Amino acid sequence: MIESVIVDNDPDAIAVLRTLLESSYPDFHIAKTFTNPIDAIHQLPVQQPQVAFLDIEMPGINGLDVLRSLQGLPFKCVFVTGHEHYAMKAIELNAFDYLLKPLDPVQLERVVFKLRAALASEKGNDRHSRTMELSSVPVILPTGKGWRMLNTSQMVSAKADGNYCQIQIDGEPPLIVTRLLKDLHAQLPDDQFIRVHKSFIINRAHLREYLKTDGGILIMSDLSQVPVSRTYQKQVEALFT
Repeated sequence: MIESVIVDNDPDAIAVLRTLLESSYPDFHIAKTFTNPIDAIHQLPVQQPQVAFLDIEMPGINGLDVLRSLQGLPFKCVFVTGHEHYAMKAIELNAFDYLLKPLDPVQLERVVFKLRAALASEKGNDRHSRTMELSSVPVILPTGKGWRMLNTSQMVSAKADGNYCQIQIDGEPPLIVTRLLKDLHAQLPDDQFIRVHKSFIINRAHLREYLKTDGGILIMSDLSQVPVSRTYQKQVEALFT
């Protein structure tokens, strides 16, 4: 889970962002919200979030000053504000990113994917070295608009969706391809891609963690989550022994 906090003097703005994150990105856990920026300055060193979504114009002290006060903490700061003219100041303070209100779900998705990639890299996972140990070959996949060429090393996981598949790609939004999961699996190197559920296959080079909850959950290198069915539990457990 990506531990996150929201700092905004407007409770309605907090509720909007929280709903967008929790409904679409379940790996983001909103650990705390603050309507008083002074409380955030005092509590964030204890809270130790990975991400802080921070408003700028707030009474008493603005979000830029909050970030200045917390410069020693290693969280990623995403400013969320209705004022575009603060962008340069945010860059000067090494803010991770900048979102404008009213929130655009497309821009939020962009920031979420960027955060996932940065946090996964910082946690010292060895997905790149493990990927090199396994085969990386180009595959051509049909999409609704034409064809897409991918290297297998880019593919994190794939999910069945009727007559289609949704492929999770490292550092990019998911790709929908017009191919059954079984046919896609047959096209991929069998020493690299394994089935973990009737509706999911994974690239084991991108596997990070196995949680024995709700039948089993796999955490992948991009922090996406993949369920494990009982049928494949022993096969998955063998990857960790």
